[in-house]
Order: sequence, then C-alpha cells, then structure tokens
Amino acid sequence: MMVRALQLARKGWGRTAPNPMVGAVIVRNGRVVGEGFHAGVGCVHAERMALAGTEAFGSTAFITLEPCSHFGRTGPCANALIAAGVKRVVVGTLDPNPKVSGKGCELLRRHGVDVSVGIEDKACQDLIRSYTWNMSTGGPWIHAKWAMSADGKIASLSGNSKWISGEKSREWVHGLRGSVDAIVVGSGTALTDDPLLNVRPDGKRTPVRILLDRRGRTPISQRLAQSIDWGPVVVITSNQAPLEWRRVWRAKGVEILAAEDCLDALKALAQSRQWSELLLEGGAQILGAAFARGWVNEAHVFVGAKILGGVAAPGPIWSPVGDPGALTMAEAQQLVLADCQVSGPDVRLRYWVQETPLGGSFGRPKTEDIA
Repeated sequence: MMVRALQLARKGWGRTAPNPMVGAVIVRNGRVVGEGFHAGVGCVHAERMALAGTEAFGSTAFITLEPCSHFGRTGPCANALIAAGVKRVVVGTLDPNPKVSGKGCELLRRHGVDVSVGIEDKACQDLIRSYTWNMSTGGPWIHAKWAMSADGKIASLSGNSKWISGEKSREWVHGLRGSVDAIVVGSGTALTDDPLLNVRPDGKRTPVRILLDRRGRTPISQRLAQSIDWGPVVVITSNQAPLEWRRVWRAKGVEILAAEDCLDALKALAQSRQWSELLLEGGAQILGAAFARGWVNEAHVFVGAKILGGVAAPGPIWSPVGDPGALTMAEAQQLVLADCQVSGPDVRLRYWVQETPLGGSFGRPKTEDIA
C-alpha cells in the first residue's frame, strides 16, 4: 500500500513546490476505499483527497509523509484523519518542516490513533529530497544535466553536439525542465547550441531562462533574446560586458543583472525569489564551478548509443564537467547512483551528489573560471 502511495505522490512531480509530493491510500476491511495525492500549491492535500467521499471509520491510512498538524493554506490533515475515524496511520517518513516534524504523529496518538513510522522510509525520503533541502538550507535544489557518447565525448570533431542523446531522452529532459523554477546555461553553450531553453510541450511550470555571460559575448540574434514572449529571460553578467551590449538585450525585455561573480549572483537571485529547484544545462565551465562549490545536489547523465572517437574531439580530456578538476582520486567528487534506466537507445543515470571534499584543487574557483 505504501508503494501505491508513492506512485500516487509522483503524479504531483513538478507541481507541488515549495510543498512536498505526498500520496495517500485509505484501506478498510482489506479493500482500498480512497486514494489521493497533492496535485499542486493551494490544492487539497493527499489525505483529504483520499478521504473525500470515503467511509473511513475504522480504516488504515498509508501516507508517504507525516500528516501536517498546523494551519497553512489548508487545515491540519491530522485533524481530518481523526475526524474521519481512521484507527491506524502508517507513515512513510517524518516531515522535516519544524512546524510539523513529529507533531502530526503525536497529535494522532493523543487521539487514540495507532501510528507506525518508517515504512518504505528510504523511498519516501528520496521523494522529498528537494523539499528537505529547501527546509534545511533555504536554498534551491540544484540539478546538473549533460549528455555524452558511449566513449565519453560531448561533441564531434567539428564541435557538433546535436544530438548525442535520442528523442526519448530529450523528452525526459523537457519534463525535467517543466518541473524546475529556472534553467541555467553559460555563454559557451549559448554560442555553440543557440538553445531556447523552453519546455516542449508546455510544462507544469514556465521556468526562468538564465544566461551567464560575464564578458557579453552572446549576440542579440540568439533565440533566447528573440523569444521573450515564451517566458522570462535573465542575463547575469559583469562590468566587463559592454554597456551597449547590455542595452540591446535589455531593450528586448531581458532582465540584466551585473555582478562581480556570476554564480554568486545566481545564488542570491534564487534565494531572493525563493526558487526551490534549478537546472544547470552547461557548459562545462558552469558545471565544473558549481560542482567545485558543492552546489549540485542531483546529476542526470545521458549516455548516448554512439561512438564519436577522435583524439581532438571534446572529452574525455575536455570533460562535460570542467575545471577545477581533481588531481587525485581522493579528491574526486563522490556520487551515489539513485536510478538507472534504459531511455530509448540511451542509458539515463541519475545520481545523488555527496558533499564536495574539502581542500585540495577541488575548492572554490575564481571568478575567471566562469565564462
């Protein structure tokens, strides 16, 4: 039943932030009588959806996350379960929100409800990793994404990179884009690929498209500048960028931010706007600097079913993740494999990223490392 609740919870993927994904199943006399999930901010919570129109007296509720016990946009779900006469609540994991953590279960127990905690705990915690991170740090959960050939290349000898991954993989990336608050690329990627960075078809959110261009290299003819009607665009640059370059981008309706350090400015922007999830799509310098600073939480790697070859082709010497690199294996960034799936002809790898090792060459990069 908890596995089913997890399946339901994932239906809210990309829609619930800054709230968590939650699923609920109500079982009475051995039969499922109600199901629910949190469909989005301001929507009814999973427990209330599952209880709606259900004869729940004497039932057992399976819920991926501890029921809330405080008043927010909706009333406490713990109270709703008590009022419905639920006799037992099985909770996947406790809520990291200090307004709730442990209090929802305590409230249920005080009213005679039998409560069990920790069923499918790891899966339930994985489901709310970004929410837990937001709660504990106040900052966004940061995804990194790249595609490479089976022999580790990120482009052909001519520099062409469209398309290393297949159509199914690209569809999955658009789904990821539609679940985040903002998508970030550097000027190198912009110049090479001229990306739109939009979601096709329209996604659950319309992410802000962010270009990091310290020197003002990206021409106004780029599709990012020409597609402002499709969604907001922010350019983060520095005082090295010509004033006229900034003026013409601003005239297109693009928001221009100038800062000494582009990544520091990106972090400040994300926190000021309370973004919950960001996607870094490249290039290698941006990814390298973000990994070095310990900012990346989750990595999505697409291994295309192609051999590009060529000693001069970008990668493995020109890694998808650029400088500063590790001098030794002891300094390498450690990853934890969270998921591995066949994606058409490709393989999609999803990793949790452990904390960046301290010291050595894998420390904080200088501003000059950012294109």
